[in-house]
Amino acid sequence: MSAAVELLPEAIHEIRSRENNHLESYLGNAIMEFEVPVSGHVTMKVYDIVGREMATLVSEDMTAGSYQVTWDAREAEAGSYWYSVQSKSFVTAGKFNLIK
Repeated sequence: MSAAVELLPEAIHEIRSRENNHLESYLGNAIMEFEVPVSGHVTMKVYDIVGREMATLVSEDMTAGSYQVTWDAREAEAGSYWYSVQSKSFVTAGKFNLIK
């Protein structure tokens, strides 16, 4: 399973900063948008409903800003999943459904 990380343009950051994390899933891919409030090492992981780690989508130094990650989850089964985004200065988590 792989992931692609993209820094979103500032204009999009301003629009989405009012919302919590956003997720959309389709055809076995999950697109997640998240905020990094403070520059530093960021880790983003996906877990199945029973807590097994399914993928590490991000594990790198990132600058503050809005990001979008696409998880290629074609090998994962349809169902409910959890994600976590964390660094030394923040932690956030959420639940999403992967629809195939």
